[in-house]
Amino acid sequence: MNSLSTKSNKRQTIVMTLLVRNEEDIIKYNIDYHLNQGIDHVIVTNNLSTDGTRDILEGYKKDGVITIIEESNDDYSQSTWVTKMARLAYKKLKADWIINNDADEFWFADNVNLRSFFESLLEENIVIGNRSDMICRDNKDTSGIPFYKRMKYKKKFSTNSQGRPLPPKVAHKGDPDVQVYQGNHKVFLPSREECRSSKELDILHFPIRSSYQFKEKIRLGGKAYSNNTKLPKSVGNTWRAMYEELIQTGEISFIKENIVSEFDLKKMISEGQVLLDSRLEKSLEEIYARS
Repeated sequence: MNSLSTKSNKRQTIVMTLLVRNEEDIIKYNIDYHLNQGIDHVIVTNNLSTDGTRDILEGYKKDGVITIIEESNDDYSQSTWVTKMARLAYKKLKADWIINNDADEFWFADNVNLRSFFESLLEENIVIGNRSDMICRDNKDTSGIPFYKRMKYKKKFSTNSQGRPLPPKVAHKGDPDVQVYQGNHKVFLPSREECRSSKELDILHFPIRSSYQFKEKIRLGGKAYSNNTKLPKSVGNTWRAMYEELIQTGEISFIKENIVSEFDLKKMISEGQVLLDSRLEKSLEEIYARS
């Protein structure tokens, strides 16, 4: 990644959007980390959470750092909901940059925080964030141990459940008519000629934090996709396929392939398949040590 030698004089307004459903084990850490990275505000759409997610969000709302939108439809209209948040970020908060994020994704810039990274971009209006899946270890008792203390190794090459390379995410300049596509992998900025940054961001992705957590995610997400009559079947095909497998067998093979034993992890390390990456643990420990 190129060094960040130039910086805009204007303080940028940076907003993150989140679409969440039953993310009580990770949502606090996501918000704390990104606020500490210089994000000004978070807009959250809460879609039918039944665990402690809503209560956690309320604490941040009282502090004035997040806006909560309640969405009661059970059809995973992600593009519509995230587009709404991205436009709100520009129109109400005058956002210069918007990160359309997921609760299991943590964005990093090389050697600087996110604020410094975005304020170094002078002409660009889209920036890529490449994702790396973090390894979940097969620990029998993980109660009380946060995911970021258990998951410190990332795959050197990450793929989805169908063996395809994990697609990147994008952050973008604020735009009143932005269109965010399903999956947050692509945006359309009607009022701007697309200009992508050659500088990239790095995203640590924690999709599987336990077998139960991931099964619930696919059970709810897959059912929501099946309820959506507007999206073509090709959209969300990885979730749809895992949902069908879960309904038919009670299991998801992708989980078995991605929760590894200590022995298998050591083998993956020795073969160079995974790399140690403890940046998130270090960042969060520093945040909580201060508080």
